[in-house]
Amino acid sequence: WVWYSCTELGMRQVGWAGDSSEELGWNLFCDADFAGCTQTQRSTSGIHLAVHGSATISLVTGSCATQRATATSTPEAELAALNKGYRTAMLPALDLFEALCPRSPPPLVSEDNQAAIMVTNSGRNPTMRHLARCQRVDLARLHGRLGVHPDKGRAVLFYEDTRNMSADVYTKSFSNETAWMHAIRLINIPPKDRK
Repeated sequence: WVWYSCTELGMRQVGWAGDSSEELGWNLFCDADFAGCTQTQRSTSGIHLAVHGSATISLVTGSCATQRATATSTPEAELAALNKGYRTAMLPALDLFEALCPRSPPPLVSEDNQAAIMVTNSGRNPTMRHLARCQRVDLARLHGRLGVHPDKGRAVLFYEDTRNMSADVYTKSFSNETAWMHAIRLINIPPKDRK
């Protein structure tokens, strides 16, 4: 099966499916740009949730939103994006994932900031005590779902190289055509045919 979506200015997002339900996996990419808005200095959260397999890749949801408060560091902005992505994209999809693919591998949560991963794994960060109040990030809940302990949720948090971060296209501005083409290929938008 092959399908298209979001046809705009000659570009279209492509998805295809060719695997059984046991071979399918879900991958949530969460990313943020630190102080990306030049006027407010607020960061942008980017979220990309896709179904993938050896012969399958398809977008489930993608979003881009300005964060509620001004982040004071890159890890803070990344934790706000991770929290939003897990809460608004992964949690609602988990029931569907378990119903459609009960014997498939656990869903993946990709993050390209090692400090944000370490904070999530430990569940503590004394230097960001304001995180819950300013960004509405419940670090204990993130740790409970994604941290390193025996009672965690099914999803697996892991480090993704920034060159393979599909959520970059939602958060970054691109002045280099090669970087832009790489970013749109990561979310299955092939380049326009050139005549």
